[in-house]
Amino acid sequence: MPSVDRPIAALLEDLSQSGMLDDTLVVWNSEFGRTPKVNARAGRDHWGACNSVVMAGGGVPGGQVYGASDPQAAYPIANKVTQDDIAATMYHLLGFQPDDEVHDRLNRPHRLALGEPIYDLLGGKSGPAPKPQPAQIEGRPKLGAFTKMLRERGGRHIACDIGNLDEEKAWKLTDWSEPIGKGLSRHRGTGDAPAKIAFTAMFHKQFDYSHCVFRLAEPRSLEGVTLSASGRAIPIPEALIDQGPQTLWQIPLPAGLAKSITKFELTITAPNWPITDFAVIGDPIRDIHLETITDVA
Repeated sequence: MPSVDRPIAALLEDLSQSGMLDDTLVVWNSEFGRTPKVNARAGRDHWGACNSVVMAGGGVPGGQVYGASDPQAAYPIANKVTQDDIAATMYHLLGFQPDDEVHDRLNRPHRLALGEPIYDLLGGKSGPAPKPQPAQIEGRPKLGAFTKMLRERGGRHIACDIGNLDEEKAWKLTDWSEPIGKGLSRHRGTGDAPAKIAFTAMFHKQFDYSHCVFRLAEPRSLEGVTLSASGRAIPIPEALIDQGPQTLWQIPLPAGLAKSITKFELTITAPNWPITDFAVIGDPIRDIHLETITDVA
């Protein structure tokens, strides 16, 4: 959701600051929702019975929630709205009424919209009902700064804050040192023997991951480093090796590698690398995202 939420929020903010939001109706809509249950491929399919619509500006009072679904978002249970009503509402904001007529090439009259404008929404009468503050959830997994950045960035990824036992639960680490340092900023080191890190949760092979990422506590070069994923060698470009010591390396994966395996396991030969974070990502991380990282001690 972050990759969708940010541009929509930025658009609304730009329209508001320029004074155009009052005269511009922004509608985020679809002809379907998603099935209430996850399918056999760990995804969800098209679902025509229930979906959500966001409207902003153009005369629609903000801060409202109109209608409700059941707990599974499967079916409407209050104030059901059809796409005909959405169309009628948009035409109303443009100054037209649903029963206004347009004529086709044979001069036959057709009603402009089959639904009715959502009058309570337009009148600002649909403020959300007040709810008590949710209880604080105790014992939630602690996330490292790098993983938080990847989640807020919104791109596809799998990641591990090395040395953070909460994040390591989804991984199996072999031939690494004991955690070094304190809190979420600690790391593990590699030795002379190849170290392995294997993802134990569901690996979605439909994603063609493009890079593996190493974040280090101290700068290291790629000279003499070798990598393989699930038995397939990962060539390291000479251009990266020539860059000298760095604290962050984004190494491209062979095209199609992720789609050809069912389990991700990386073997790394990099003596004395102090690794704080490891990730497999779908596209390179930009500097603007890396600059947001704030380590938590």
